[in-house]
Amino acid sequence: MSRDEAYLLILANFAYIDGEISKEEADKIKSIQKKLGLIGDVDKIIKGVVENPADDEIERYAGAIAYLSQNLTKSEKMDFLKYCSEIITADGKVFANEIVKLELLARNWELELSKIL
Repeated sequence: MSRDEAYLLILANFAYIDGEISKEEADKIKSIQKKLGLIGDVDKIIKGVVENPADDEIERYAGAIAYLSQNLTKSEKMDFLKYCSEIITADGKVFANEIVKLELLARNWELELSKIL
């Protein structure tokens, strides 16, 4: 898995926490992709997140998190959490489980979410 693929996969997973990926969330992922120059087929990644069985997607998600954990600097991790926050707010609806997942990722990286956002 490449850095770009891992990045886009996790963003798509954050968008899908509420069981759907809205047009606004997909557009936000594409905007972040363009801003950062990430290479990957966002539509294909989104389709994979939505259509893959839960066990397969959990394995892909875990692999992507592990990759980013090992390959992003602290500053890059903080930026990534900000982008994840942009994704979960893109559709205008923020669910508690979206915040929990964001907080868990921050804690996994030994970062304080309240100091980042």
